Amino acid sequence: MLLIAVLSRVSHADAANGPSLVISQIKITSSSGQFVTLYNTTDQTLDMSKYQVEYFNNYDLSKATSSRLIALSGTVPPHSYYMLND
Repeated sequence: MLLIAVLSRVSHADAANGPSLVISQIKITSSSGQFVTLYNTTDQTLDMSKYQVEYFNNYDLSKATSSRLIALSGTVPPHSYYMLND
């Protein structure tokens, strides 16, 4: 079961400019149908191959016993959404 999703950029972003991609919605269920929606906050198209999402099975990461790293692909237009499901 998905309990937490963490979004990270493969290469480090400039923190002074704020995040370029944010998690806008997460649906967590004990059955199939889980998803994460990401939002591009910038005025530029984002290359999703520079991002990855990692799922953990516990909100307390020190107690997590499993995780799944998902490499993303494609692009997201400015001020648009990107959805991935599990």
